[in-house]
Amino acid sequence: MTSEKEKNFDTTIRVWMTSESHPGSMEWYQKDFPVQNTLRPFPSIKASSHSEEAKLPAICIDPDTAYQEILGFGTSLEESTIYNLSKMSPETKEEVIRKLINPKDGAGMTLFRLTIGTADFTAQKFYTYYDTVPDKNPDWDNLTGKGFSICKDHEYHIIDTVLQLLRIAKELGVDHEIRFFSSPWSPPGWMKLPTEESRSYPDNELLLKGGALDSAFLEDLAVYYVRYLEEYAKLGIPIYAITLQNEPYLEIDYPSCLMTPTQQAMLAHLLKKKINDSAILQQYHVHPLLWGFDHNFYDGWNYVNEISNTPEWNDIDGVAFHPYGGDAADMGAIADTFNKKVYLTERAIWGTEGASELITWLRNQSCSYNSWVTMLDSKVETHQWVGTPGPTMIIQDADFPDQYHMLPEFYIMGQFARFIRPGYRRIASDAGPLHTSNAAFLSPDGQTVVLVAVNDSREECSFRFLCETQEFTVQIPANTVATYLLKRVS
Repeated sequence: MTSEKEKNFDTTIRVWMTSESHPGSMEWYQKDFPVQNTLRPFPSIKASSHSEEAKLPAICIDPDTAYQEILGFGTSLEESTIYNLSKMSPETKEEVIRKLINPKDGAGMTLFRLTIGTADFTAQKFYTYYDTVPDKNPDWDNLTGKGFSICKDHEYHIIDTVLQLLRIAKELGVDHEIRFFSSPWSPPGWMKLPTEESRSYPDNELLLKGGALDSAFLEDLAVYYVRYLEEYAKLGIPIYAITLQNEPYLEIDYPSCLMTPTQQAMLAHLLKKKINDSAILQQYHVHPLLWGFDHNFYDGWNYVNEISNTPEWNDIDGVAFHPYGGDAADMGAIADTFNKKVYLTERAIWGTEGASELITWLRNQSCSYNSWVTMLDSKVETHQWVGTPGPTMIIQDADFPDQYHMLPEFYIMGQFARFIRPGYRRIASDAGPLHTSNAAFLSPDGQTVVLVAVNDSREECSFRFLCETQEFTVQIPANTVATYLLKRVS
């Protein structure tokens, strides 16, 4: 007769893997390299007894020790990507969007970044929604035809692309999981003060490139953001959160703006009040969260600490980060010290090294991850960044727009996004053997454990992982990301 304990071992885990190939190579823009595994399902693994393979390194998972709740994983719908999508036939554009969000046959992404006005990745002339300097009082309802307007977001197909994504999400039954957050690169130039840097940039009559926020226009900027939120809400696009300013310490030769911590605090307070007072936002049940900072790890502590000493600190709902400098541990320390949720709002990752970085961010309390720029073409176009961007997760043929190829990074994103759905929580897991990294998650109903493990070495890695009464022995090929789904034993 089979004992109850033995029955507990009669379980299996499901496995998917993606292998890297030429990570970060610019050659991806010209050719589609073969990839060994692309979000490929592997044979299920049966549980073993604790006595088997005892000499292998072990990763212990503790579902009862929970950390941050996951908001989602995704990418950006910045104008460069939308411009390239819009060059495709309607059928191919639909196909690509489905691949982004389909949780069964695609990457299963749920979180998308939009830009408030223009960013550096755009095919268009830089713009905001109010570039005409008002004569006296701002024309927020555009009665003169020279006031606030999101017409360029219509003209450049941003809005119809977002609505198309929402329609497809509803068809796939995942519309309840889709979230959008928005980031501004610059306020309208008339709300800013010129600086020595901004004066040095060519073609900067609108003062969108560089400059510093003028505190005299804080209330106008709050109204500007609310009008954006209202217009999108009326179109059926609810914005879940906004960051108050993309990279507030940066002045550069594309839309950017210096914004001090004190200004962010005051802006958050004004904006929160105007959101609550907006009849339109209340009608459409849009109550966006406000995320502060939105810049690199190494500047985060001083910036957040200064805001935390203001009366407006409670108006900021979370803190956003970019990982272009500093240590992710600073993000984790800020989350713990200031009791605010933290988010990783922008980066590109390549290969298993990039997947390991993402796991580091998750183990330092990040509730999300978003890739910056989804698709450029084979001529590395079109954008107005000051450098040359590495390969995006999708590359379009510049001469034949309906032809495209997915990079391993698209599938690596799926190793996270497809299985770690919004509402899952990160749970405790050991660090694991050398050259590996991992993070574990628990479904909202407490029944499903997800382990994402990365082998960032050139050799196959074997280890055990233990979860309550169950133990599994696994092997991950060289330079491969693996995702394991386990049903807990009741």
